[in-house]
Amino acid sequence: MRTIYTCLLLFGSLTMSHGQSGSSNWIFGDSLGISFSGGSPLILSQPVLSSSESSASISDTNGTLLFYAGSSSYLPSPGWSSFRIWDRDHNMMVNGDSINGWSTITQGCVILPDPGNMDQYYVFTLGSGGFGITSELYYSIVDMTLNNGYGDVVSKNNIADPSITDYCEKMIAIRHGNGRDWWIILHGFANNNFIFYLLSPTGVSGPYVQSAGPIYPSYSSAGQMAASMNGDRIAIAGRPALLDVFDFDRCSGTFSNHISLGDTTNNTNNGIGFYGCSFSPSGQYLYASNADSLFQYDVTASAVPWGKTLIFSSDQACRDSCVIGQHALASDGRIYIANTSLYKTGNTTIDNYNSSISFITDPDAQG
Repeated sequence: MRTIYTCLLLFGSLTMSHGQSGSSNWIFGDSLGISFSGGSPLILSQPVLSSSESSASISDTNGTLLFYAGSSSYLPSPGWSSFRIWDRDHNMMVNGDSINGWSTITQGCVILPDPGNMDQYYVFTLGSGGFGITSELYYSIVDMTLNNGYGDVVSKNNIADPSITDYCEKMIAIRHGNGRDWWIILHGFANNNFIFYLLSPTGVSGPYVQSAGPIYPSYSSAGQMAASMNGDRIAIAGRPALLDVFDFDRCSGTFSNHISLGDTTNNTNNGIGFYGCSFSPSGQYLYASNADSLFQYDVTASAVPWGKTLIFSSDQACRDSCVIGQHALASDGRIYIANTSLYKTGNTTIDNYNSSISFITDPDAQG
């Protein structure tokens, strides 16, 4: 039987790049993080960002934190609509201010190593064009050889493609089949277009666009996109009952074999629909959550749609005040799941919901 435990942490997104070797330290939420560099998770209390959803961090091959990016404030101020980049000592990096981004985008920040320069990193961010819609995809470049090894933002707010200004709140990165380059994968707003870019030693190329699956209505913009560990499957969650799975070819960058798992019986809290999703380490199980319930799907089952098992459902007291957030698979084999006090992200109230994070101890166990 699977057990879900809780440990003290503040709510925030758990955004990472698929297959990223530098994911030993997660910096997220309200000035906190987790380090997995020693094996067991250790709470970090020094970070200074304050992002309700979007944030990202990167570590070196030894598990040492290099830098992280996110918003400096929950409040509707310049800090909300712009990101900052902080170094490993939690000081703002040289030129690390005024990075275009938005803290309330589900997956609005990804950090990737430069395939052509081991000392440089790309920080991809999404700006906001209003509720549910994001504007341009931006990228900034960090050079870690500068400032005595603490880094310097040598180029910032480059627009990946100015002709595309309407992305959903979904962005992940998957290692290319050549083992060197990266796919940066997004989804179009109110359409069925996957939009993806390639990061190679020559820089950012694209966009490449493929129409696959259903047209996502505008209210489906929020919600996670997740990849399996080997990158051959992608899941997408959204409202009101959106849960789609695609096969993905890491060599050609193409999507195929769309399967829809969404159904209205999964909606039990305020009609919010699915928001978080993740794959187990083996890829056998897909997990998806709405505001108050967590479901497991066996994606190796022959029957389509795959069988659904209810793993967790909150009681009425929690249902009225607690919301399940994003998922992230960690190096310790657990899936961590953020939670918050309803939609009060950024308030000053600290309680059992918004000061905790949950995790699944054995995601590859059935039922």
